[in-house]
Amino acid sequence: MLAIGEIVLTLTEEDVALDPDFYQVHSCLISILHIQTIQSLVEKVPAYTKKSVHSNLVTLASLAFMQCMCASILPISPSTKQSYIAAIENALGKNVEVTQYKSSEALGAMSERFDLTPSVDKWLRNLQGKSTFTVRRGWAKAFGYLRSSKVNETLVALCDAIETDADVEVRRNALQSIKLICSREKVQGTRPLSVRNPDGDGDLSLRIWSAVIACLDDYSADSRGDVGSWIRMAACESLVPLFKTAPVDLGIVTIGKLLRLSVERMDRVRQAAGKTLHSIPANLLDVEVIRYLDGLEGDDSRTNG
Repeated sequence: MLAIGEIVLTLTEEDVALDPDFYQVHSCLISILHIQTIQSLVEKVPAYTKKSVHSNLVTLASLAFMQCMCASILPISPSTKQSYIAAIENALGKNVEVTQYKSSEALGAMSERFDLTPSVDKWLRNLQGKSTFTVRRGWAKAFGYLRSSKVNETLVALCDAIETDADVEVRRNALQSIKLICSREKVQGTRPLSVRNPDGDGDLSLRIWSAVIACLDDYSADSRGDVGSWIRMAACESLVPLFKTAPVDLGIVTIGKLLRLSVERMDRVRQAAGKTLHSIPANLLDVEVIRYLDGLEGDDSRTNG
């Protein structure tokens, strides 16, 4: 399956997949691939392999294959599309982080090829408390890769997860998804994130900003140690694409939190905070903040002198 997926992936390189002439010239290659067999390859995986000790490897290979198929222009029938979606939904519920990551990538590839918007409302319910923590983790990650027209609804659900979910990894994944969505919104130049909240509760950009900066104060701990550091680092990284909608009145508060994190004991937290501080556009900072930062630089130079 991986080998066939690599062949399919080759057809997507250097814009080959977008050139119909390639498939006419290389019709013999397409014949060898037996398109009708290939597009339903995931359905033909023997049942016993899904229960063996190597079942996760089979799942990862299947997800990689689906991603390659969606990235190509090889035909995918409606029934095969549904089988791909079912396989991705099942994989997102597995308690294996790499499997959830590959599932998210496969879902993203599918959403670039097909309009999956009609399924978004159903999938958003997987972020609610009635779902298991593994399912919530998987979908909190997947929504960062999913393309749909329900961007605002997705962002509201992710904010709800950040603010209310008791699972640290769900909140971390939700923060990472917000970062991916907001980065994509900027690149694609779609509707601004400052439109009204679908529930009518105010400005969505302010809701996102408030939820993210609150995570800079997360010091949750369990048997694994300072798991809140995962949240703090994810929040730092998520702030970068949000600066384009940054409320000025929250600038000083945010800078203060980032400065605090930049001198924390953990190297990874300090590095994440430092990178975020360097990414802040000067035109978004309050004049008093700029003077404060300039003062720090002056004090530092005098100390070094």
